[in-house]
Amino acid sequence: MEAFEGSKRLLEVADILEELKTICSCGKVARYCGRIVNGKFALDGEEVVIDGSSENIEYVPLCGDCYLKKVKKLDYNSIRKRGEIDG
Repeated sequence: MEAFEGSKRLLEVADILEELKTICSCGKVARYCGRIVNGKFALDGEEVVIDGSSENIEYVPLCGDCYLKKVKKLDYNSIRKRGEIDG
C-alpha cells in the first residue's frame, strides 16, 4: 500500500500519532468511508471527489459490517456461516 504524499510526510515528522474515533450510524467504531453519489453508494469513479462535480456527493463513516451491507451489498453473517471466510 502506498500513502498519499502529504500523509506520508506528516507521519515522518510527527511526534505523536493519535487516532480520532469516528462512529458509524449503528453505533460501532467506523473504520471505513462510504461515498454516496446522488443518494446511492458508489464503488466506481474517481477515488476522491470533493468539488467540481455536478453530482450530489457525500462521504459517510461506516463500520465493517455496515460497509459490507450498504456498499458491497454482502451479508457478513451468511458468508461466514457458509464457510467462505474465517471468523
